[in-house]
Amino acid sequence: MRNQSVVLVAEEARSGTRPDPWTARPEPRIRVAARAEPPPLDRGTVRAAYCLEPPVAPIRLSTLWEALRAGRATPCDAWHDATRSYVVVHTVGDAVRTALYSSEAVVITRVLCGHQQKAIASDLGLAHSTISKLRASALAKLHLAAEPMPLPYVLAVQAAATGVEIPTATQGAFEHHGSSYLAVSVPLPRVRKGCGLSPSEQEVALYLIEGCSRTEIARRRSTSPQTVLTQLAATYAKLGLSGRNGAIARAAALGWFSWLDDASDLGARNDQSTRSHASNPLQRPDR
Repeated sequence: MRNQSVVLVAEEARSGTRPDPWTARPEPRIRVAARAEPPPLDRGTVRAAYCLEPPVAPIRLSTLWEALRAGRATPCDAWHDATRSYVVVHTVGDAVRTALYSSEAVVITRVLCGHQQKAIASDLGLAHSTISKLRASALAKLHLAAEPMPLPYVLAVQAAATGVEIPTATQGAFEHHGSSYLAVSVPLPRVRKGCGLSPSEQEVALYLIEGCSRTEIARRRSTSPQTVLTQLAATYAKLGLSGRNGAIARAAALGWFSWLDDASDLGARNDQSTRSHASNPLQRPDR
C-alpha cells in the first residue's frame, strides 16, 4: 500500500495544488525581497579561502541538501582535482528563495538515489511525462544541470534520504565582497577489495562516478565508447543497479568514499570532529 507521501504527491500532480506530503497542509508562498546577485567567484579565491583561512570541518551532507531544497543555498561552482570533488554554494541564511515543492523534492530525491523515472511514475501512479516535468522544474529551481550532477550534491541527497552520512565530507565557510559562501568537498571514490569487479570495470565505474561521459571514459582509457558501454553493462549487472546515481549510492554503501586523501590531515580532522555540527552555516538558526 502506498504511503501518505506517495498518495499526496500524486494528488498534488493531478489537481495542481501543492500540499506538503508530510503535513497535508498547503505550502505557504513566501515572498522574499529581491537580492542582488553575489559577485562572481574565481577558483583561486575559493581555494585560498577554503584551504587557508577557515578551519576545514566535517559536515553532515544532508544539511547541504536541506539548505538547497529550502532555497537557503544557491550553487555557484563545482570542480574536482586528483583526490576530491568540490562545490561552492552562496548561503542566504534564513531567507527562502525558490524552495522546492514537496512533489519536486520527492521526485528529484528518488532520481538522485538511482531510481528509474518509469519506476517512480509507477510507484506514484503518475504519467512518465509528469515525473519528467517535476524533475526538470526541481533542477531549474536548484540551478543545477541534469548531467553530470556534481558528486557532493548527489551524495547530499542520498545522505538525506538514507540517513547514512559520508564521514570524510568537509566544509569551509568564507566571505567574499560581503557575501557568505560555503565550500563543501568529498573524496573521489577508491575501490575496496571484494567488490567483484574486474580491474577494467573498477576503473570505468570510478570514472562514471566522477561524472565522465562514455566518450570521455573511452578517451581516458584509450579504448572505444562501445567497449566502455559493454564494461558499464557488466558493472551494472554485477552490482545490481543502473546509471551513475545508482553507482554512487552503491559506492557509498561499500565505503568507497570513507578514506582520507592526506594522512597528515587525520589529526586535524579528528580535532574538528569534536565540534558540534550545529555550527554548520547551512543549518537554520534556532528562533
